[in-house]
Amino acid sequence: MNRDAPAHPDLAKPVRWLACCCCGQSFKGRQFHNQDTGHGLGPCCVDYVTPRCEDVPRTYGLPGVHYGIEAP
Repeated sequence: MNRDAPAHPDLAKPVRWLACCCCGQSFKGRQFHNQDTGHGLGPCCVDYVTPRCEDVPRTYGLPGVHYGIEAP
C-alpha cells in the first residue's frame, strides 16, 4: 500500500472468518461490499481468479485490506 495515500476506510472493519467465494475454504479477511455477507476472495484462490477476472479490485476488494491480510 502506498504510504502517502490515505488509509482505506475498510481497514476500520473487523477481520473475520469468511468463506472463499470460489472454493469455500475458510480464511480471515474483511467483508467487501460486492460479495455476499460472510464471503470473499480467499488467498487459496487469488492466483486462480486474478487472470480470469477483468477487474479484481472492483469485484473482490483489495489485497491487504479485504484478503491477503497478514495476521497481527
